[in-house]
Amino acid sequence: MTSVSKLIAATVCSVAALGAASHALAQQYPNKPVRMIVPFPPGGGNDAIGRLVAQKMAEGLGQPVIVDNRPGAGTTLGTSVAAKSPADGYTLLLSSVTSHALAPHLYEKPGYNALKDFTGVSMLATTPYILTTGASQPYKSVQEIIAAAKAKPGTLTFASGGIGSNTHLSGAIFEELSGTQLMHIPYKGSAPAITDLLGNVVTMMFDTATAATPQVVSGKLRGLAVTGSKRLPDLPNVPTFAEAGVKNFNASSWYSIHVPAGTPPAIVARLNAEVVRVVNLPEVRTRLLAIGAEPVTGTPEQLDAFVNTEFTQWGALIKKLGVKAE
Repeated sequence: MTSVSKLIAATVCSVAALGAASHALAQQYPNKPVRMIVPFPPGGGNDAIGRLVAQKMAEGLGQPVIVDNRPGAGTTLGTSVAAKSPADGYTLLLSSVTSHALAPHLYEKPGYNALKDFTGVSMLATTPYILTTGASQPYKSVQEIIAAAKAKPGTLTFASGGIGSNTHLSGAIFEELSGTQLMHIPYKGSAPAITDLLGNVVTMMFDTATAATPQVVSGKLRGLAVTGSKRLPDLPNVPTFAEAGVKNFNASSWYSIHVPAGTPPAIVARLNAEVVRVVNLPEVRTRLLAIGAEPVTGTPEQLDAFVNTEFTQWGALIKKLGVKAE
């Protein structure tokens, strides 16, 4: 056997050995509790989705899936902890548009590379944005908002959860698509923004369906339009922006599961199968839809491609607006 033949044979053997080792590791996985880092505080929409999925994953994996809330610095604190964790399948990240498409462009040093430091597992759900006003506000439609904004540019206010947040950027998209100029009022988080929206301190807010739907259903807020191509099941009387006369407003928030880059493919495949099973459970689908989230799953490759697209598109908007984190 020539030296070249020996090298090829050795390489083939090494690859085969690595594949066998990965398969054996996946068969043993998991043999201890799994941690799911949620880079948001307890109680919000992200936390609710993370806990719902973690509970059901634990039943299938046969090990506890423990939610570890690590809020702070626009999700970069918890996300960077996940990025630096061992790539062994025992640390999951509840990722989102914020952690993987917004924060990397808003923070000079987020502490991780969204495209290189993670491997996608599966999408969980998407949720559109809803334009809402206080129930006692005079505006009954998107066109009334646009007319008032054009009559007095810069006077109608919209609240957001902070400069560079998804609620800020969705408002900026609306301004561009509708040809209006609004006054942005940033808050330190969505909760105080919603409080002032309910109190009519601000005119409107572009919030996620998971946060806004309960307030609209209760009658405390008025829903004027929803992004995306279809109306929400729980808000059948709220039109899409396209129906309301604003075309191409398709922005959405999304939730997914990532693991540190380098996690063995066999373990990623096991996790993907488990996430897909969980999200398609009737009771999980029902609970997600009830909070305005559309259940969506897919392959790791599909999630990675989707994140790449979102990273580029949101990055271009952030650059255009010249926005940086506070």
